[in-house]
Amino acid sequence: MQTLKQRRDFLKVSASSFKYIAPGFILQALPHRGSPSRFGLTASKKVGGAVDRNFAKRRIRVLVQRYLRSQPLSETYYVIVARPAILKLKFADLEADFQKALQFIEKRVKKSDSTEE
Repeated sequence: MQTLKQRRDFLKVSASSFKYIAPGFILQALPHRGSPSRFGLTASKKVGGAVDRNFAKRRIRVLVQRYLRSQPLSETYYVIVARPAILKLKFADLEADFQKALQFIEKRVKKSDSTEE
């Protein structure tokens, strides 16, 4: 899976209506026809200092490797925004929240696809 690198792509995804808010992160998605799935992650200074932000991003990358790379929604851009609680949550709880978020987003995207037809 490729990564999102340009700010305009992050802004497009954040403007979409497909969002799931969990204690440790916010998962945003945008169906994007005609291109492969991509993901981006961000951890602002609200999460903490540089060490904390890097730790949060490493945790997110592991989640992406485990779940999005194996079964991504086709043609979807994802942005994962770290929240301060990501530093304190057990990884098992974080995984459970991420699975719930993916299921929620997948249902919403499929529902919107069926209403467009």
